Amino acid sequence: MSSSAIKIPTTSPNGKFDDLGEDTLSAKVLCHYSLLEMDVFRQVSSTLHLACDRRKAYIRSLLVKSKMVEIVGLASVKGKAMNGRLGIIHGEVDASRYPVTIHHLTGETQRLSVKPQNLNPFISNDQESEELKRVKSVQYTTDGKVREGHGRFLDEVLMLNRFAVNELCGGSLYQGDYQSFKSLSRSDRRVAQMNAQVYTLYKVNPITAGYRSTNNLSILDKTVATLCENQDMFNKHLGKMAKYEQDGPDGKLIVRNMVRFARTWLEERISGNFWIYKIVPSGTLVVKIMDDLGHDYEMNQVGSKKLGKVYLVKGMGSKVGENLPIQSKPVQVCTTFLPMYGFLVYDGIMTCSNTTAAGGEKEEIRLHVEKAVRDQTVVYCGESAAQGLWDSEPPELPNVAGVKDEIQEELKGSESTEEKIQYKPTSPQVKMMKKIINFAKKIGFKTVDKTSFKPDECRIMIVRHLAFTKRDNPNQLCGISFTDNLTNMHMFRFEQWPTYTIDELLPEILKVVKESKVVPCMIWMDEKSLVKPLSSLLQIVSEQVGFKEKIDVEWYPPPSQEENHFHQTLGGM
Repeated sequence: MSSSAIKIPTTSPNGKFDDLGEDTLSAKVLCHYSLLEMDVFRQVSSTLHLACDRRKAYIRSLLVKSKMVEIVGLASVKGKAMNGRLGIIHGEVDASRYPVTIHHLTGETQRLSVKPQNLNPFISNDQESEELKRVKSVQYTTDGKVREGHGRFLDEVLMLNRFAVNELCGGSLYQGDYQSFKSLSRSDRRVAQMNAQVYTLYKVNPITAGYRSTNNLSILDKTVATLCENQDMFNKHLGKMAKYEQDGPDGKLIVRNMVRFARTWLEERISGNFWIYKIVPSGTLVVKIMDDLGHDYEMNQVGSKKLGKVYLVKGMGSKVGENLPIQSKPVQVCTTFLPMYGFLVYDGIMTCSNTTAAGGEKEEIRLHVEKAVRDQTVVYCGESAAQGLWDSEPPELPNVAGVKDEIQEELKGSESTEEKIQYKPTSPQVKMMKKIINFAKKIGFKTVDKTSFKPDECRIMIVRHLAFTKRDNPNQLCGISFTDNLTNMHMFRFEQWPTYTIDELLPEILKVVKESKVVPCMIWMDEKSLVKPLSSLLQIVSEQVGFKEKIDVEWYPPPSQEENHFHQTLGGM
């Protein structure tokens, strides 16, 4: 700050500065001002002169080697860009200047020689903690990739997740065992197809979603059980290979860490379309692509693109974008980034478009990224890591049986909560359901054991939105079909975004069963909030009319962003 911009106080709280002691001045007044400002204040009075000199001496005493400081008050064009940045004093004062090292998020370091009046040593604990966390992420590796032990372990966990999808689908996507599945190229279409459904079913109880599973574990819990069962092997080999302090002595915490990370991926993963911009020592800078409405931009979408957040991501076996020709960058890709430790990692599956940025668009991306780097708004870690939730030692793992107990307890707790909420149907809802059940009685519907039925013994009705964003489903359409004839879909429109109501659904179900002359043994619906009400309504009306058969209602989870992308691009190949 220049002296012309400083407002010099002319009076003290009691009228004159000379009436204040030096201790009072330091404690109540001067603690709010910098060295540069005190050079001006010290001219006001003799008392202020002495107090300023003592305060300046105290500040200088804090400027020692290894001290974190804030750059302030630089006036040149390049200097202004450094104001507000935190750095570390890396040596002794030389010619009244201090050597300060700044660690940029890109992995590059910058050394400055700074006057004491441009250094603020009063850094809050939160500021220092955040800066140390950022520096730790930067210094983790300098080749743009995660360490080999972490990369191998992450790949193992992702392949376990994908193979669990195959098991839920009855082995229909891949007929071999897990070991042969692991040998497939990560670019194999079957791997991509399973990967597309991982986060659709990640935390879903298989039976409640209509899938078959011998132990009724979700994809996440099945993977956790495998990690628990083999933790000694993973700790011994991959933990030691990674050699990372956060994994504890000899890598003994690596499995516990991975379980903690995996449990956040559904909520904290970052998926969509990105511009691959530039590879730097600490990773690859990418830019999220958005549309005019602020939604994620789809690979084949028509319309203008907007630039979203800038991310720094690390690769596994190779750097993100390393195999793309340099002259093609920025290039548009679709992929997913996952949080691990204090950074983001590419999941190993990427779809590249033929779209590259050129001319004005390329320049716009460059300026956007440079501003994010300069303003320190680049996102380099997940939300949990940013909040400090991963700073402590990871929690203990359950035993293998405990994983199943854990999920069953969650389900039990959920059911007990739902039981307390008694659904009270309206008269029109009861009247409509009676028509459906009376039709079922008329055609002789019988209950089917859903754990052992054959496809020709039970027809399953699917109720699903045509699309799940207002942009992709502007007419608010929903479809009803049977699993054995998905192309024959009965469409209806719901009135209030984002979903249909039970009053809108019941007459449509009645239309479909009468037209097809089939009553489903199960109804799968993508609106989870209506599963319990519809099931309760069926039970209430069945008791009223003496209908002893059962029609099950289950949640059919909506597709993840990865699944939508797969069907839009690779699905038709």
